[in-house]
Amino acid sequence: MTRSGPLAMYVSYDGVLEPLGQSQILPYLRGLAREGLAFLLLTFEKPADLRRRADVDRLRAELAALGIQWWPLRYHRRPSVPATAWDVARGVALALWLACSRRPRVVHCRSYVAAVIGLAVHAVAGPRFIFDMRGFWPEERVEGGVWPAAGGLFRAAKRVERWLLRASDAVIVLTERARRTLATGRYQASLRPGTPIEVIPCCVEVERFAGANCHDGAPGPERTIVYAGSVGTWYMLEEMLDFFAAVRSRDPGLRFLLLNRGEHDAIRRAAGARDLDGVEVRAASPAEMPAYLGRAFAGLYFIKPVFSKTGASPTKLGEYLAAGLPVIVNAGVGDADEVVTDARVGVVVDRFAPDAYVAAWDALTRAIAADPGLRPRCRETARRALGLEQGVARYRRVYERLLEPAATLEGSPR
Repeated sequence: MTRSGPLAMYVSYDGVLEPLGQSQILPYLRGLAREGLAFLLLTFEKPADLRRRADVDRLRAELAALGIQWWPLRYHRRPSVPATAWDVARGVALALWLACSRRPRVVHCRSYVAAVIGLAVHAVAGPRFIFDMRGFWPEERVEGGVWPAAGGLFRAAKRVERWLLRASDAVIVLTERARRTLATGRYQASLRPGTPIEVIPCCVEVERFAGANCHDGAPGPERTIVYAGSVGTWYMLEEMLDFFAAVRSRDPGLRFLLLNRGEHDAIRRAAGARDLDGVEVRAASPAEMPAYLGRAFAGLYFIKPVFSKTGASPTKLGEYLAAGLPVIVNAGVGDADEVVTDARVGVVVDRFAPDAYVAAWDALTRAIAADPGLRPRCRETARRALGLEQGVARYRRVYERLLEPAATLEGSPR
């Protein structure tokens, strides 16, 4: 493997010791490192994760073997604004020292807080600047009830967003809907002409789910809908439980499995308020996820259909499909409507109402019973649209464009 290839700095305010970092940061970096890029990886890790010294040392050694030098900083949570400002200041100091001593040719920043750090590196040391904006973070803070809509924090964040877009040599978003938004109005005005905008959704390692032994769809005394992830703010637990209650009246043997970390009491209270049985709540590690999904008949998620979520790409969509699960999703979130409808791998719920739930469930169960190719098509859709190889290839394309003509990554077309 090449260790003398172009050097890039990758900055993330999310930690790579967290599940999100394990699924949505490290797999891409490993893939790019195997193709010839070397990385300085700067992350902010939760204190509890940093105390797991054996895990930290193991990951550091693994990354070093790939040519990834990892520099973890401690994440501070409270008080929110001063803590974030302190983290940014420490991140800028470390990133500038690394940039001036190691001279990376690209600084790649995951979301807005990391991009503020990267912008300082870009301004002082001059590497090309990738703004991996993910979604529309200022609107997300408002629509999630964290900031007031007309408040100073929102206005300041939008001003910083304009600076980040104007400075960007490339912008990465998660959805086609987000790309179309950036191509119009005030967003377009902030971008320099010709700035490339690449769509890279949250991808999954499809092979991890190859052994998932999915339910065959045949009638029986017990079938399971699965939901994997957190609840509250964006993920609509109340509506998902209402969906289960409505369709269970048609399918009394149905069960609902929720795979969740740390919110079990809230889920059980919400289910108890509806006098629902058949609800099971479990914690699942990433390694256990394929086996749990393999118990299920279909995958479910509902997300608030607000503006900021037009830029969202839930990892669980790719995981469900990779496990061969047809999906039940709500309209108006990212590109899921188009993916599900065009590939015929599930149903889209257009209203949060019992009759819409029952109609969607009836359509799904008919499709599962009538279409033996549905589950293989789910897996193929995951591979084609949301597979990790596709994501790495798109990231490689961004890097090659910024590094040309001086460097071509190993494994790239010559």
